[in-house]
Amino acid sequence: MMNVRRIFEALHLHNAQFILPLAALLEVLVGACVNPSSTQQKLVPIPPLKEIVATLEDEVQELSDNRIAWSTYWKLCWQSYPGAKAYELQTLTGEGASPKLHRQSDRCFRIEAAAGENLKSQGLFNRKVLLLLQRSQLAYRVRAILDENRVSEWSAAMAVGDTTTEPRLQTTYDFVKKSESSQ
Repeated sequence: MMNVRRIFEALHLHNAQFILPLAALLEVLVGACVNPSSTQQKLVPIPPLKEIVATLEDEVQELSDNRIAWSTYWKLCWQSYPGAKAYELQTLTGEGASPKLHRQSDRCFRIEAAAGENLKSQGLFNRKVLLLLQRSQLAYRVRAILDENRVSEWSAAMAVGDTTTEPRLQTTYDFVKKSESSQ
């Protein structure tokens, strides 16, 4: 408090009723900025999401002339995070992390990872090659959005095309069968 008091004295401001409380307040404020007190709330890291599952889902549609159109979707799902209001996903590429975040309330994210149209006899032609290209170029990580603008730490990045389980093939027949059974 001596430094602040000397400044006021040098400025010939000697009204003790006003100056001393003001000097004390100013010193506390300046001190708090320079040396934060131990009573201030320390930021504690909030753990990342766990039990993240990545799967591949193939959809095949039969076309005329013995051809098929197919798509492989990469699906990333996670367990509900306690207190989460929403979730944010961040796109990661070879150029770095995207500053634009995708916010959603669902606990799954789905994106087309590969697609093609070819003769039925060729199956899912070049699917493995297309998925390998995606794995080397695109990944996502996710975090929980909590109250009071708090967020969990980011999960580990998962490359699009990588899986934690076996892929599942769905055909047009499967979709028709599902929609008929739900009616």
